[in-house]
Formats: sequence, C-alpha cells, structure tokens
Amino acid sequence: MEMTFHSPVRLLIVAECAHYRQGEAVLAPRHFVREIELWAQMFDRVWLATRFPPGPVPEDAAPYRSPNLGFWVANGAFTRSVEDRIRSLGRSAVALCRLIRAFRQCRFVHIRAPARNALFALLLQYVFKRPAYIKWAGNWDLSGGAPWSSRLQKFLIRHCPGLVLVTVYHRLPGDSEWIVGTATTSLTRREIESLPSIAREPPRGDGIQLLWVGRFSANKRVGELVAVLPRILRVHPRAELHLVGDGELRPAIESVIKRNKLEEHVRLHGRLPWSALGRRYAQADLLLLPSATEGFPKVLHEAMLFGVPPVVFTVGALPEIVAGRGLVVTPPGDMDAFAAAVENLLQDGERWRGYSSAGMQWARSISIESVVERYRQLCQQRWGVQLRAVRAEDERVSGPLEI
Repeated sequence: MEMTFHSPVRLLIVAECAHYRQGEAVLAPRHFVREIELWAQMFDRVWLATRFPPGPVPEDAAPYRSPNLGFWVANGAFTRSVEDRIRSLGRSAVALCRLIRAFRQCRFVHIRAPARNALFALLLQYVFKRPAYIKWAGNWDLSGGAPWSSRLQKFLIRHCPGLVLVTVYHRLPGDSEWIVGTATTSLTRREIESLPSIAREPPRGDGIQLLWVGRFSANKRVGELVAVLPRILRVHPRAELHLVGDGELRPAIESVIKRNKLEEHVRLHGRLPWSALGRRYAQADLLLLPSATEGFPKVLHEAMLFGVPPVVFTVGALPEIVAGRGLVVTPPGDMDAFAAAVENLLQDGERWRGYSSAGMQWARSISIESVVERYRQLCQQRWGVQLRAVRAEDERVSGPLEI
C-alpha cells in the first residue's frame, strides 16, 4: 500500500561534494547540480547537508535554481597536522549535531557514500530508521583493500534497518534484493539527442586513433598503457594515443613518454570541455581503459555514444557494461594481453562494427533524467510512496559540461 502525505514531504540529502557560496547563490560542480535539481522535482522540500570548503569557485560550478532547496553545512574533514585534527574533531561534532537536526526534520533520507558525512548519516540511520536511499558511488567490491571508513560504511549499509534501498554499479554474490545495480551519466537527454547518429566505419590503414580519458592516478595504469604502446606501433606504426585529463601523475607519464621516445605518438590534451572532448571521441577508433579498479566510469558511456568500442580489464562492473559492446581482457593487469586485444580488434572490422553499433544503441538510451527517474521508481517500490515524476532537465542547468 502506498503512503500519502498531507504535510510537506521533506528529503534530506547527505553528500560530500564541495559547494560554494557566491552572494545569495549556492554553486557546485555542474554534474552534481544536474542530479540534485532532478531530485528536487520529486519532493516538496529538499535539504542538502554537505561541505563548504574555503577557496575560489571552480570554473565548472553551476548555481542551483530550484526554490525548494535548502543547505546545511556538514563538514567533517580530517587533515594531517595535530592542530588541524583537533579542529576537525570539533567540526565533526558540529556536523553530527546538524545532521541529527536534519534527520529529525526530514521524512526521507538520501545518503551518498562512501564519504565522511555518509558515515555520520549511516550511524544516525540506526537511530532514526528513516526510509533511505543510499547511492554507493564507486567500486562496491572492497576485497582488494580500502580505507577503514569505506569498509565500515559498507558493513553498516548491508545491515541498515528500515526501508533501505541501495544502488551500486556492480552487485556482488550474496547482496540482498534491495541492493540494485545501476548505470550513471552526467549528460542530459537534450545533449545526447543533439549528437549525430551516424554509423561508424571500422579503422582502415595505419592512422589509428586510440583514446584514454580520466585522471592521471596509479589506479588508471596510464603509465603502463604508454609503455606497451610500442607493441601496437609494430603493427600500426602511425597510431596515436590521445590522453585526455590531468592529475598528480602527469609528470611521471611525461617521463614514460620521453623514456620510450613516444613524443610523436602520444598527445596530452589536459582537461577538455565537453565540446572539445566530443571531437576527440568522434575521431577515436578505440577507448582504452586498463584501470585496476572501477565503478561505473562515465567515459565508457560517453565513448559509446560516439560509437567508439572500449577495451577494458575484468574489474568491477566493466564486464557487464562492455559485454557485446567492446573487449574485456583477463587477467586484470596483464598489459601484454591488453595490447594483443587492441591489435586483434583493430584487425577485425566486422567485430569492431558490431561493437560500435551495439554500444551506440545502448548508450543513447541512458541520460541523467532516465537514471534519476529509475531511482525514483526504485524508491517508490521500496518505500511504498508516490513521488512526483522526473521531467526533462531544466535549461538553466545546461551548458558546457566539463569532463
């Protein structure tokens, strides 16, 4: 039986995403604002408990527009020095008090984990037992090691009391029926429909364009990918590898490029706005993603929108995402096997064409609106309530999306 309400229906969202104040406006990364604005359509009032760090507003930030959104500061960050740790303990105590007040005032809770504020919220869920939706944004399989906070949060989630729904990118054996697999994207229906829907042709000749998109971190194995490129060049001597992104390991990647004398074959583009990144996708023949761990990388969805088949390792949800739309290489971390898979796919035009077509068809069915609408339907089923349907994303939150 569905519940009906006569008083305002309030949702509390507990997040860690950095927010900023600019006069009367509150801003956050555009992709986050897009999703929260859609959540605001479902409820009479939405309170967002999150952190407001000092510093300038990032270029990719966008303002919230929904009039039914309110904000609570819920910082709980720990830093390294003893003095800062003491201050952080004080901030954490204040944050916990604010979250207790928020739990008391809101009938439903949406917790975005794993994060410090999420840990506080999960502990409070054991006290208040609110109908809760928990979004685990990352790798749900923590068997390879993870911070104690993430492991604790996963334990708390699996034993949460009340009407709890959890979405993850990759369900594990033994997960309860209320732990559900989901997709994700930052792109709106309007942005996806504006892309050209043209069947791609398999690569021909030596001018192969290989693409990697992400953050330069050890988990992404970018250095290993660059180091194995000479093997591909033996078959395709004019191939190019385009690296889009930035991060703390960029100097190390540049050293690998120079050490292997690959300056003519590897292009570093830094971070690109969506329009420029779209051009890179449109020119690419393959997306290479040799990561050690992944949740649901948005770059897979983006690449397949342009008919670019991916090559990945068997980690996280990647085998499910890529099945029938690209190549999944095993064992994870075997870069020679990864390079061999790239070579084989580049030489098999029919298989490349099939992956390209299937990936494009799948990717164009997913938008930020469809993703959040599915969250709404899952919450309705789990909580036994009727929530307002999600409409197309508001033009006010549109604009160049930084990737």
